[in-house]
Amino acid sequence: MSSHLIENVPNYFDPIVNDCFSNALGSYILYKDLDPNIVMADYLSFIYDEEDNSMGINYLFKSYDTVIFTEEQLNVSLHFFYNSEIYTYDSKLHNNRNVRKDKINLFKYVSDKEKSYERMKELINQDKPVIAAIDLYYAKYHPAYMKKHGLHYIVITGYDESLGEYEVIDRYKLTNSDFEGRLSINEINNGRNSSNPLSDPIKGDYERPIQNTWTEVEIGEDFKVTSDDILAIIKESIVRMKGEKKVLGLNCGINMIKKCKENIECVKTVELNENILFTFKSYYNYIFKVIARNRKRFGAFIGSSNKCSVIDNSNNIIELLNLSAEKWDICANLSYKFGLCKKARVIDDISSKFDEIIQLETEIVNLLEKCIMDN
Repeated sequence: MSSHLIENVPNYFDPIVNDCFSNALGSYILYKDLDPNIVMADYLSFIYDEEDNSMGINYLFKSYDTVIFTEEQLNVSLHFFYNSEIYTYDSKLHNNRNVRKDKINLFKYVSDKEKSYERMKELINQDKPVIAAIDLYYAKYHPAYMKKHGLHYIVITGYDESLGEYEVIDRYKLTNSDFEGRLSINEINNGRNSSNPLSDPIKGDYERPIQNTWTEVEIGEDFKVTSDDILAIIKESIVRMKGEKKVLGLNCGINMIKKCKENIECVKTVELNENILFTFKSYYNYIFKVIARNRKRFGAFIGSSNKCSVIDNSNNIIELLNLSAEKWDICANLSYKFGLCKKARVIDDISSKFDEIIQLETEIVNLLEKCIMDN
């Protein structure tokens, strides 16, 4: 029986990260002495699907029934990363994979339980932390343990087969994850192999099989952070916020925030049902908080870029981004309130906050354009 522990893998938690995967990735980024505020910067954007009212930042947040996405879907957000298409793991394919020399490469795989476990040991033996998906139903440290299913990402930094334990980091405190220590290999492997049964009032009962998903990180030999990269992130954010391009075939930007506002206002004219109330109380409450974190995270990116002497006079932009984030957070709270009280005046309050957001984010885009002109 074998064992290995990777030393000095940092804990990472920042309440402005996008999700549990980004939080797990942050540990790896720090482990490689890179600045998460810069290399994990997401484009400033807003994407909206008028057909089903789903929304997001650069991709839609939905109740997905798969962990497998296309290369296009996986590469709409992070400038410094290249995400490969998700493959069923095969050693020959792995050895011939296309590594972008100028990017941080993320290779995501699914596999059967045995192959996944053996590959995980190989990576850890090479001192490469593993970002692995699990079903929280099997995470003994979490309130969901043996109560509620849900896909979640953790960092596995070691294993000891004689004790039957993994060494695990999971610091995503936004979902009550705050753990560093040893857990049963069998339990975690069961969580990685879970069918992950889920349910909500709109989608009904469904499954999102985890399929032992894991991510391997490989930093290209020519990777570096340059002023041109930072300016490229700002330029792309401007283009998206001005609605000058589609992302994944959908319109985005400030005009789509206006569309979302109009559709929310229409709720006052229809008969309320369980689906509408669930959308406000759960989906809108969640997604508006995600968007708020994106605005704060973009502010952190601008601040770190300023320290690198790429952007001057960034304080106004950061202040406006934080103000916008506050308005998105208020919209989240108001959405939850409407889902409970069903009062039309709450819709008016949300609409009013959207007007403030539109004004703030228009000003942000104007200031970002000035930054580009100054460079």
